[in-house]
Amino acid sequence: PIYSEGADLKIVLPKGTENNITCGAKNLENGAITVKKGNLTIEGSGKLNITASDQKNGIHCTKDVTVTSGEIIINAANHGIYGKEGLKVLNGKINITSGRFGLKSGDSPSEADPTNDIGLIEISGGIIDITSGDNGIDVNGELKAYSSAITVTSAQNGVKANDKITVGKARVKSLILITSGTDGLDSDT
Repeated sequence: PIYSEGADLKIVLPKGTENNITCGAKNLENGAITVKKGNLTIEGSGKLNITASDQKNGIHCTKDVTVTSGEIIINAANHGIYGKEGLKVLNGKINITSGRFGLKSGDSPSEADPTNDIGLIEISGGIIDITSGDNGIDVNGELKAYSSAITVTSAQNGVKANDKITVGKARVKSLILITSGTDGLDSDT
Protein backbone atom coordinates (compact mmCIF):
# COMPACT_ATOMS: atom_id res chain seq x y z
CA PRO A 1 0.00 0.00 0.00
CA ILE A 2 0.88 3.67 -0.29
CA TYR A 3 0.39 5.86 2.79
CA SER A 4 0.89 9.62 3.17
CA GLU A 5 -0.06 11.94 6.03
CA GLY A 6 0.19 15.70 6.38
CA ALA A 7 1.25 16.46 2.79
CA ASP A 8 -0.10 16.37 -0.75
CA LEU A 9 0.75 13.29 -2.80
CA LYS A 10 1.18 13.10 -6.57
CA ILE A 11 1.31 9.71 -8.32
CA VAL A 12 2.67 9.78 -11.87
CA LEU A 13 1.96 6.79 -14.13
CA PRO A 14 4.73 6.78 -16.78
CA LYS A 15 3.79 5.94 -20.36
CA GLY A 16 3.84 2.21 -21.10
CA THR A 17 3.97 1.12 -17.44
CA GLU A 18 1.58 -1.13 -15.51
CA ASN A 19 1.61 -0.56 -11.75
CA ASN A 20 -0.02 -2.76 -9.08
CA ILE A 21 -1.05 -1.91 -5.50
CA THR A 22 -2.81 -4.29 -3.11
CA CYS A 23 -3.92 -4.18 0.51
CA GLY A 24 -5.93 -6.37 2.84
CA ALA A 25 -6.39 -7.49 6.45
CA LYS A 26 -2.71 -7.13 7.39
CA ASN A 27 -2.69 -3.45 6.40
CA LEU A 28 -3.84 -0.83 8.93
CA GLU A 29 -4.53 1.83 6.30
CA ASN A 30 -8.05 2.65 5.05
CA GLY A 31 -7.16 1.85 1.44
CA ALA A 32 -4.55 0.61 -0.98
CA ILE A 33 -3.69 4.29 -1.40
CA THR A 34 -4.35 6.31 1.77
CA VAL A 35 -3.75 10.07 2.05
CA LYS A 36 -4.59 11.81 5.34
CA LYS A 37 -4.52 15.61 5.77
CA GLY A 38 -3.40 16.12 2.18
CA ASN A 39 -4.65 16.04 -1.43
CA LEU A 40 -4.02 13.24 -3.93
CA THR A 41 -3.37 13.75 -7.65
CA ILE A 42 -2.98 10.91 -10.16
CA GLU A 43 -1.61 11.68 -13.63
CA GLY A 44 0.30 10.16 -16.53
CA SER A 45 -0.55 7.78 -19.35
CA GLY A 46 0.33 4.49 -17.67
CA LYS A 47 -1.93 1.92 -16.00
CA LEU A 48 -2.67 1.47 -12.28
CA ASN A 49 -4.27 -1.72 -10.91
CA ILE A 50 -5.59 -1.51 -7.34
CA THR A 51 -6.90 -4.45 -5.30
CA ALA A 52 -8.27 -3.78 -1.80
CA SER A 53 -9.84 -6.57 0.26
CA ASP A 54 -11.09 -6.84 3.86
CA GLN A 55 -13.41 -3.78 3.81
CA LYS A 56 -10.70 -1.47 2.45
CA ASN A 57 -11.16 1.32 -0.09
CA GLY A 58 -9.20 1.33 -3.32
CA ILE A 59 -8.26 4.99 -2.80
CA HIS A 60 -8.95 6.79 0.49
CA CYS A 61 -8.21 10.51 0.91
CA THR A 62 -9.40 12.84 3.69
CA LYS A 63 -9.14 15.89 1.39
CA ASP A 64 -9.39 16.09 -2.44
CA VAL A 65 -8.67 13.40 -5.06
CA THR A 66 -7.93 14.57 -8.62
CA VAL A 67 -7.42 12.20 -11.56
CA THR A 68 -6.03 14.08 -14.57
CA SER A 69 -5.20 11.11 -16.82
CA GLY A 70 -4.15 7.47 -16.94
CA GLU A 71 -5.95 4.16 -16.77
CA ILE A 72 -7.06 3.05 -13.30
CA ILE A 73 -8.63 -0.33 -12.54
CA ILE A 74 -9.94 -0.81 -9.00
CA ASN A 75 -11.35 -3.90 -7.31
CA ALA A 76 -12.30 -2.89 -3.75
CA ALA A 77 -14.24 -4.55 -0.94
CA ASN A 78 -15.53 -1.15 0.24
CA HIS A 79 -15.46 2.11 -1.82
CA GLY A 80 -13.58 2.36 -5.10
CA ILE A 81 -12.43 5.99 -4.71
CA TYR A 82 -13.20 8.06 -1.59
CA GLY A 83 -12.31 11.76 -1.52
CA LYS A 84 -13.85 13.20 1.63
CA GLU A 85 -13.80 16.87 0.60
CA GLY A 86 -13.91 16.39 -3.16
CA LEU A 87 -13.30 14.11 -6.10
CA LYS A 88 -12.43 15.40 -9.59
CA VAL A 89 -11.90 13.41 -12.77
CA LEU A 90 -10.49 15.57 -15.56
CA ASN A 91 -9.66 12.76 -17.99
CA GLY A 92 -8.52 9.17 -18.18
CA LYS A 93 -10.14 5.77 -18.00
CA ILE A 94 -11.43 4.44 -14.67
CA ASN A 95 -12.96 0.99 -14.12
CA ILE A 96 -14.27 0.25 -10.61
CA THR A 97 -15.76 -2.88 -9.05
CA SER A 98 -16.67 -2.17 -5.42
CA GLY A 99 -18.56 -3.79 -2.56
CA ARG A 100 -20.10 -0.45 -1.57
CA PHE A 101 -19.86 2.89 -3.41
CA GLY A 102 -17.88 3.24 -6.64
CA LEU A 103 -17.14 6.97 -6.26
CA LYS A 104 -17.76 8.55 -2.84
CA SER A 105 -17.29 12.09 -1.50
CA GLY A 106 -18.34 13.48 1.86
CA ASP A 107 -19.88 11.80 4.82
CA SER A 108 -23.62 11.44 5.16
CA PRO A 109 -25.15 13.99 7.55
CA SER A 110 -25.83 12.46 10.95
CA GLU A 111 -27.92 13.40 13.95
CA ALA A 112 -24.68 14.43 15.68
CA ASP A 113 -23.73 16.76 12.79
CA PRO A 114 -26.71 17.48 10.50
CA THR A 115 -24.83 20.43 8.93
CA ASN A 116 -22.07 18.25 7.46
CA ASP A 117 -22.19 19.34 3.82
CA ILE A 118 -18.67 18.49 2.66
CA GLY A 119 -18.50 16.63 -0.62
CA LEU A 120 -18.33 17.40 -4.33
CA ILE A 121 -17.81 15.11 -7.29
CA GLU A 122 -16.90 16.80 -10.58
CA ILE A 123 -16.34 14.71 -13.70
CA SER A 124 -15.24 16.93 -16.57
CA GLY A 125 -13.80 14.30 -18.89
CA GLY A 126 -12.83 10.68 -19.29
CA ILE A 127 -14.55 7.32 -19.38
CA ILE A 128 -15.79 5.78 -16.13
CA ASP A 129 -17.28 2.30 -15.67
CA ILE A 130 -18.62 1.39 -12.21
CA THR A 131 -20.10 -1.86 -10.86
CA SER A 132 -21.06 -1.45 -7.21
CA GLY A 133 -22.78 -3.34 -4.41
CA ASP A 134 -24.44 -0.12 -3.16
CA ASN A 135 -24.73 3.30 -4.86
CA GLY A 136 -22.57 3.71 -7.95
CA ILE A 137 -21.80 7.37 -7.23
CA ASP A 138 -22.55 8.74 -3.75
CA VAL A 139 -21.90 12.38 -2.85
CA ASN A 140 -22.96 14.30 0.23
CA GLY A 141 -22.88 17.52 -1.79
CA GLU A 142 -23.23 18.11 -5.53
CA LEU A 143 -22.43 16.01 -8.60
CA LYS A 144 -21.31 17.79 -11.79
CA ALA A 145 -20.73 15.65 -14.88
CA TYR A 146 -19.90 16.99 -18.33
CA SER A 147 -17.76 16.04 -21.30
CA SER A 148 -17.56 12.46 -20.03
CA ALA A 149 -19.00 8.97 -20.53
CA ILE A 150 -20.14 7.20 -17.36
CA THR A 151 -21.61 3.70 -17.06
CA VAL A 152 -23.01 2.58 -13.70
CA THR A 153 -24.36 -0.83 -12.69
CA SER A 154 -25.40 -0.71 -9.03
CA ALA A 155 -27.37 -2.70 -6.47
CA GLN A 156 -28.90 0.52 -5.08
CA ASN A 157 -28.99 4.03 -6.62
CA GLY A 158 -27.00 4.69 -9.75
CA VAL A 159 -26.22 8.22 -8.54
CA LYS A 160 -27.13 9.57 -5.08
CA ALA A 161 -26.50 13.24 -4.25
CA ASN A 162 -27.61 15.13 -1.16
CA ASP A 163 -27.46 18.30 -3.26
CA LYS A 164 -28.13 18.81 -6.95
CA ILE A 165 -27.03 16.70 -9.92
CA THR A 166 -25.87 18.59 -13.01
CA VAL A 167 -25.25 16.62 -16.22
CA GLY A 168 -23.84 18.50 -19.20
CA LYS A 169 -23.55 22.24 -19.72
CA ALA A 170 -23.89 24.66 -22.64
CA ARG A 171 -22.52 23.01 -25.81
CA VAL A 172 -20.78 20.29 -23.77
CA LYS A 173 -22.49 16.90 -23.63
CA SER A 174 -22.13 14.06 -21.17
CA LEU A 175 -23.45 10.52 -21.25
CA ILE A 176 -24.53 8.54 -18.19
CA LEU A 177 -25.87 5.00 -18.63
CA ILE A 178 -27.36 3.53 -15.44
CA THR A 179 -28.66 0.10 -14.48
CA SER A 180 -29.67 0.23 -10.82
CA GLY A 181 -31.54 -1.75 -8.19
CA THR A 182 -33.48 1.34 -7.03
CA ASP A 183 -33.30 4.90 -8.44
CA GLY A 184 -31.15 5.82 -11.41
CA LEU A 185 -30.63 9.42 -10.25
CA ASP A 186 -31.56 10.40 -6.67
CA SER A 187 -31.10 13.99 -5.52
CA ASP A 188 -32.35 15.53 -2.28
CA THR A 189 -32.85 18.96 -3.89
